[in-house]
Amino acid sequence: MTDQIEERLKTATLPPLMWFEVLFELEHAPKCLRPFELQKRLLFKQHNLSRLLARMFDAKVIQEGDAPADGRGKTFCTTEEGRKMSRRMWQCYSPVLHSMHAQISEHADPEQVTNALRSLVNQKTLDHFEVD
Repeated sequence: MTDQIEERLKTATLPPLMWFEVLFELEHAPKCLRPFELQKRLLFKQHNLSRLLARMFDAKVIQEGDAPADGRGKTFCTTEEGRKMSRRMWQCYSPVLHSMHAQISEHADPEQVTNALRSLVNQKTLDHFEVD
């Protein structure tokens, strides 16, 4: 699935899927995030995330600020250009997800899908959702 998404992004001359993941997290966070917070949410290695954030900052899709708690650390937020890019990337991403969802819905037993998702997602997270 990620190969299909990456190919669609490349064809549309958009950055890799990792950029979308960072933009998505920053857009949906209640405040700007520090790199270690992003790292926890995305499960990226620290050195990979640092390089990615630098490239995204250079592309002006994220902005950097001082961490309010200590003034030494950095925080990152999306820019208007970043939000526009995220929407363009979603146009490549969402059709693949919808297609995959349709295939799963057509062929899978809902209980099997639920059990598969439980193996991927922490139970505490699932407790926030009702599963019919």
